[in-house]
Amino acid sequence: MAKKEDKFCVLDTNILVYALDADSDHHAEVRNHLEQLHKTGYRFCLTEQIVRETLVVVTQSRLTHKPVSSREARLLGWHLLFQMVLLHSNNFSRLTLLDLIEKYDLKGNIIHDANIVAVMVSHGVKELYTCNKKDFPYDEISLIK
Repeated sequence: MAKKEDKFCVLDTNILVYALDADSDHHAEVRNHLEQLHKTGYRFCLTEQIVRETLVVVTQSRLTHKPVSSREARLLGWHLLFQMVLLHSNNFSRLTLLDLIEKYDLKGNIIHDANIVAVMVSHGVKELYTCNKKDFPYDEISLIK
């Protein structure tokens, strides 16, 4: 659970992919913003889902400019798991997800993004850095600009 004085933010999958893909149009902007956030004291968090999604994207040629090998994916996974704060799903996050589904009348694939929010809520993390701001219209969190 985050303490009041801690500054934590979850990095969405797209942020990780853009930060890793030097050929992405968003690469420089995302890297600069991550550096600024780090300088202002933010600690970066991931959910298990975000780690999986990132590995899916970076290993597929249709989703990234230069897909990585399975060995590189393994090393990337290790780096993500040990360099960032990993937020695990728990019973509170599972119940929160169910509440979010009802509150926002969620259906289909958008429940995946709601799950990220539910895990954040269960750990007391309120901020998310994403390029897909329209995917996160939840009052429970705030988006980093």
